[in-house]
Amino acid sequence: MSYGVCILSVVPLRAEAAERAEMVSQLLFGDSYEVLETEGNWLKIKTSDCGYEGFLNLKYHHALTEEQYQELLHQPQSLVSDFMTLLCEEKSQTVFPVFIGTSFPQPDEQGHFNLGDAVFTLPSVSSISETNSQFTIHNSQFKNCQLSTVNCNLTPDPCPLTPDPSQLSTVNCQLSTVNCKLTPDPCPLTPMLGFALHFLRAPYLWGGRTPAGIDCSGFTQLIYKSIGVLIPRDASQQVELGNALDFASEAQIGDLAFFQNEEGRIVHVGMVCAPGKIIHASGQVRIDHLDDTGIFNAGTGQYSHHLRIIKRLL
Repeated sequence: MSYGVCILSVVPLRAEAAERAEMVSQLLFGDSYEVLETEGNWLKIKTSDCGYEGFLNLKYHHALTEEQYQELLHQPQSLVSDFMTLLCEEKSQTVFPVFIGTSFPQPDEQGHFNLGDAVFTLPSVSSISETNSQFTIHNSQFKNCQLSTVNCNLTPDPCPLTPDPSQLSTVNCQLSTVNCKLTPDPCPLTPMLGFALHFLRAPYLWGGRTPAGIDCSGFTQLIYKSIGVLIPRDASQQVELGNALDFASEAQIGDLAFFQNEEGRIVHVGMVCAPGKIIHASGQVRIDHLDDTGIFNAGTGQYSHHLRIIKRLL
């Protein structure tokens, strides 16, 4: 068995061993994997976090020894909780961005960390805050900016299960104080909602996992990763988790709502973000009305998705 890790900002994972094949997912910087087989210039891999399989072009592969792989799996991890932060690759002295939801080993006091033989530095533009021995990366370039997104009062209430839905229509809220951790939070609903709101207006991209393009299940998977809970990649797998609710009115922040097509197949997922509201990736990451019928799009005056089930994972 051989192993590897992604040392670029983001790379595609494909359904077949071809550049023209469907992109089924993406690896983010720091994502590790097992190599299952080699097919020409392609590797069939299985990701370490959720066991997702796909084909990775050999040009993106950075090999790890088994010892390096196991060390990486057991190291304390840092999570990027702003839109992006900058890293420097030591050998080439190249500075490059990594995106929200990216995780990598906790840097030392000088900001250095390793991914196998590759050494990286967290430049001084970023800061690290510690919470319960886990680390969150904040980019100081963004900490004081006003974000044109929805307003949700994330700090006064230590566990706001039902924030005022009227606050979901006001713009210009500063979200830089959101704290996300890589271990399960005893009350994770506030940070996971704040993390999700950072993605508003991100375009939909099949297989995507970044603010530049993301799909529905990649979005919910990253939201749960932000609180240290690893869930499967696809909606059809995520629906197997948790406990079912009887009615949409019972849902609370963090519950996942799943939607079906005419054949009864699960084709969409989103997260409940307030009573009667859902945040999901459909065309773009957006907030819509949710009821027992499904998702109602106020812009079109129609239901866009038909509800199958709501699951509570926390």
